[in-house]
Amino acid sequence: MDKVLRPERFDVIPNAQGAAKRRTHWLATFENFIDAIPSIPDTRINKLHILANYVTSDVYQLFCDTETYDEAITTLKTLYVKPPNEIFARHKFATRKQQAGETLDEYLQELKHLSKDCNFRQVSAAQYRDEAIRDAFISGLLSGSIRQRLLENKQLDLQTAVDQARAWDLAQKSSETYNSNPFTSAAVTASNGHDENNEEGLSERYLASTSRSAKCFFVVISNTPVIMPCERSYL
Repeated sequence: MDKVLRPERFDVIPNAQGAAKRRTHWLATFENFIDAIPSIPDTRINKLHILANYVTSDVYQLFCDTETYDEAITTLKTLYVKPPNEIFARHKFATRKQQAGETLDEYLQELKHLSKDCNFRQVSAAQYRDEAIRDAFISGLLSGSIRQRLLENKQLDLQTAVDQARAWDLAQKSSETYNSNPFTSAAVTASNGHDENNEEGLSERYLASTSRSAKCFFVVISNTPVIMPCERSYL
C-alpha cells in the first residue's frame, strides 16, 4: 500500500506559478503516504526525516533549521500559501462572467472556487449591505487607477474605501489642473534646457497665454536670447 501512495519529490519553489496549489496537493499525497505506513511510530522527528527524503535540496533548505515536523509544515505553508486579498477576491468574484464555450456546471464550479478567498462570514444585515456597496463601488469606478489602488488593500471597509477614493480623485484633478496651467508648463519646459528652441517656445506660450499683445524684439546676450518689450497694447 505504501508503494501505491508514495508521493513524488516536491521540487516547486515558492515563487513559481501555481506553487501554492501544487504544495497543497503534494502535502495531501505525502500525509496519505505517512498514514499508510503502520510500522512508523507516530513521532514528529520520524515524520521530519521522511519529509526530508521527499523534497528536493532547494525545498529542503527552506525548512532545514526546524526541529519538528509540525514546524517544517508551518514554515512551508507560510512560504507557499500567501494570505488572500479579500478585496481583490471579491472583485474577481463579482465580475466573473460565463466564458464562451464554458458549461453552466463549469461556470458554477469556478464561482465556488473564487468564493473561497472572499472571506464570506456571518455578519449583520448592515455590515452585509456595506460590504455589498463597497464591492459595487469599487467595480463601478470610472478611474482604473483609483480602482487599482483600492484593490491593493487586503481588507477594506466602505468608509475607508470612499475616503481613499476621494483623496486620490482630488489628487488626480489637482494634477490635471497643474499640468494644464500654461505658466507651469512653460516653466517645466524651460527647466529641461536653455537652448534657443526652448526659449523661443517659452516666449510664444507666454504671449499666447496673456490677454494683451506686445511687440517685442530679441537681444542676444552671451548666446542667450532675451525678450525686450518695446510697445504694448491692450486687447
